[in-house]
Amino acid sequence: MPKKTLLQELTESGVDFDTPPASYYSCGLEDPCRIEPDNIIVFFSPARKMQASDKCYHQRYQIKCNLGTTTFQRLDDLRFQIPPGSGIVIFPFQIHYYDLSRPRPERFFLTISFNDRGNGRQSLLPLMNRPFPIGSEDFPLLKTIVCAYQKHPGYQPEDAVSALRLFLSRKLRQSKIAAPIVPFDSPFMDELFKLVRENFDRPLSIKNLAEMLHLSESHLRLKIRRQLDGISLGKFLHQLRFHHACELIQHTDLPIREVAVKCGYSDIFSFSRTFKRDTGLSPSEFRRQTNGPKTT
Repeated sequence: MPKKTLLQELTESGVDFDTPPASYYSCGLEDPCRIEPDNIIVFFSPARKMQASDKCYHQRYQIKCNLGTTTFQRLDDLRFQIPPGSGIVIFPFQIHYYDLSRPRPERFFLTISFNDRGNGRQSLLPLMNRPFPIGSEDFPLLKTIVCAYQKHPGYQPEDAVSALRLFLSRKLRQSKIAAPIVPFDSPFMDELFKLVRENFDRPLSIKNLAEMLHLSESHLRLKIRRQLDGISLGKFLHQLRFHHACELIQHTDLPIREVAVKCGYSDIFSFSRTFKRDTGLSPSEFRRQTNGPKTT
């Protein structure tokens, strides 16, 4: 039997070959999602490994898909009920933790964590603080992401990137591009993040940071505690540097000594001591255990 041609496939699908577009330059198909996913990481969080409820925040996006029973999730100062078969997007630097004020249910999440190498945050805002249902039409997309990450035969990294974009675009369309429940728009925090990111490679003190923001040290500390639900400025700066160090160790070939410099440490010894205190592993051990580049 001869192979079907593209023309035959289009003809059988009822494609109109005669009607021209209204414009050859605009009014075409548009994707509501402007995110360009990069460095996608997939993991599962079974109940037996989730005994604590520490407050977390980091520089990555996370999609939490509930595979277990109903769970209560805290995002910043909001509390959300996440039923089975639903999910929520956690944005970079959103404080998140599980609400244990009620008896702890069985918790089991699929988490998809990723960076945005573009500038698509604004396009995803309709999903901020808005749990969404996960339907059967989403299963193939999520399966593709998981299987590509776990390197199952027949699944490629580009398949996962495409599936993740399609999943987010679908959730945006389902949200009808409504305004988020609580807008997360803080020019002060945006400026703070920008300053910290631009100065990772220097020992940025709270005094220096306050001067850059034209605030007193006491006023800056107070604003941070209010914005970050009681987390101190010192702990916040340390955590940002720590996560930056983890990213560099796991996903670059930089020698550990150079990672220390890029994270604002004057010598590799103090960096290694601090890193091991926080993780229980030396930077080299962390690189080996996370299957990162082998250069040390």
